[in-house]
Parts: sequence; C-alpha cells; structure tokens
Amino acid sequence: MNLSRFPLRILLMLALPVLILLALEWAFRAQLWSPYAKPDSHAGTSQRKLEGLRDPRVQQIDFVTLGDSRAVYGIDHAALFAAAQARGQTHLNLSMPGSHWMTLILQQQWLKREHPELRGVVVGLSVSSFGGVFNGDYELGIVTPWRTWQDTNRVAELIPLQRGKPETYAVASALMAWRDDVSDLLQHPGPRRKALAWWSQQDHWLALQSNVDEQRDLCAVPLHRVSDCDALAGRSDVEPRLQQACAGLPRVPVEQRWGHAAALAGQPTEAEATLRDAVQDHLRRWGTERPPVVVLLPMHGTWLQDVLASDRHAWALSILRPLHEAGEIVLLDHTWDFIHEGQTDCHAFWDFYHHNNAGRQRLAERLSPEVAAALGE
Repeated sequence: MNLSRFPLRILLMLALPVLILLALEWAFRAQLWSPYAKPDSHAGTSQRKLEGLRDPRVQQIDFVTLGDSRAVYGIDHAALFAAAQARGQTHLNLSMPGSHWMTLILQQQWLKREHPELRGVVVGLSVSSFGGVFNGDYELGIVTPWRTWQDTNRVAELIPLQRGKPETYAVASALMAWRDDVSDLLQHPGPRRKALAWWSQQDHWLALQSNVDEQRDLCAVPLHRVSDCDALAGRSDVEPRLQQACAGLPRVPVEQRWGHAAALAGQPTEAEATLRDAVQDHLRRWGTERPPVVVLLPMHGTWLQDVLASDRHAWALSILRPLHEAGEIVLLDHTWDFIHEGQTDCHAFWDFYHHNNAGRQRLAERLSPEVAAALGE
C-alpha cells in the first residue's frame, strides 16, 4: 500500500458526502425538483401557478390578484380577467390556499423581478390575516418555488430558524425544503407519477383566469354561531360535511381571545408592531402605477363573533387605513357584508371560511366596480 496516498484517500472519502450534499443543495436551489413536486401540496400549487405564468401566451401582465383561500373562492377571477382582456390587458389570479404575509412578500419579489411592467395588484385577505406575521412553517412550502435563495435573511425575519425543528431549516436550505416531498415520492412513486401525468394535461394558463366551482351551501341547518355547531353534537340527521366543518371551528373562550386594545391605544406588543410594520412595508414596496387594492373579504359570523377577538377588525383597519388615507393603497372593506343582525347568510358560504358560487357572484356585484375604479379601468 502506498502510504503517501493514504491521507489523500481518507480526505476524499470524507469530502465526498459533503460534495454530494452541496450538489444536491445546488440542484434544489436551481428548482430542478420543482416540476416533480406533489401537485396537491403547497409547493405543488405554487409550481402550477408558475407553470401558468411561464406559458408562451403570457406576454405581459398588467394586473394580478394575490391572497389566501378566501380570495381563491371569494373573488370573481374570471370576470376580472375578461374585463382586462376586453381592454387588451391581462389580469391573472395568483391567489393560493395558505398564503400569508411571507407568501405575498415572496410573490411580490418574483413579480417585480420577472414582470416589472406590472401596473397594479389586488390583495384579497380577511381580518383573520392580521393575527400575526407568522402563520406556520407550512408556508415555507408555498414560497419555495418562488424563491431565489438570495432572500434567506428576509425569510428568516418572518420564520426564524429554530434548533430542533427541522422544518424551519427550509429557511436556509432548499434540500431541507424539499425533503418531505422527496420522501413522499420515494414512498408513493406510482400515485405521484399518475398525479403528475394528469396535471401535465391541464392548462395551467387557464387556471390563472378561472373560478373554483362550488355550489354547496350551509343552509341545511341554522349555523350562525359556534353554539349552533355545538347543538349538532350527536345528531345523525345532519350532513357529515357540516359536522366536520363544525368540528374544525376553534373553541376560544372570550377571555382567551387575543385582543388588541393596547395596540389600538398606541402601545402594541412586539408581535403586533412587527406585523404592522411588515404589512405596511410590503404594501408600500409595490411601486406599481396604481396603488395596491386591498380587499377585506366577507367573513362568516362564527369567526367574527365567536373565535376572533371583537377588536380584530378595528386592529386590521388601524394598519390599513393610514395607507388608504395617504393614497398609498385603496382599501375595500367587505368584512360584514353577509352578516345581518348577527346572522350569516347561509347561501353565501359552503363552509365557515369560503364563499360558494352564489357568494362570489353577490360580492362581485359590489366589488367588481370598486376594483375597476381603483385600477383605473
């Protein structure tokens, strides 16, 4: 054995795993894995949006709609697209379930980088979006396909790395961001292959201009408050879907609801100040021809009256109104549109979060002219 080469051999053996990890990290950062993401995952949803945006038919983007699942169901995206198309413009729907402030910030960066011609944006949210800047580690999955990985410090401000919590390592590592997705593929290669094949036949460009079709409602039994849900316990004559929806509602005693009285009096907690500053900074950074249009979507009364603190709406407005009054955004507040005398219109919702087709259409009758005016159409 050549002893002079032994140390080098050991060094190469030690270095090889590190080099492999670095190569994998590079590959994942280069988004080489993104096309194989599980289609119905958070990352897969983002990937489908990006595939639509890369369609050759997307030559220019004038306006976009961003937001969470309430915007997915509640805003008439088809009408906005058609109205823009009639003027020779493009208005695309980039709202996604689970989107929160980090998603909006990363989408903003992507749009400013890839489509500097963007003229305006509609942001569809609800007052529930103003509980905190951090909404869960899951959001790292949503933003991963949108990232450049030069944004680690910005992402870390919103979701800090936590020792012993591997899911947060995705803040700084693409390999960690995709590890669960890779694991799922290795465990279920057949279903993944079939799902990817099915989605490959879909027109992702059309998905950026269409609405979700949901015709169900909440009218089978009166469901205006959480107490109405509690009264259903043990009943066998109620649709299982409604039982499940009721079971998913948080039960929060009044004394445990996080109120904002001090913040409204000018003494916010650190978390409240962080949220306020992040939201206002994000909205000011758009720099589009038209000010961002922020829509507070209608909510079900169970949330406004039984789950969230009674001053959550006022807290959201305290963050947004100064920007509206300064002309930096256009605020369209429809929070209470479907609640009358404490009762929610059951025909407008299909669960306690989302509108159905009828609710979307009724909201559009009020919202579409407001959005058109705000975007200068």
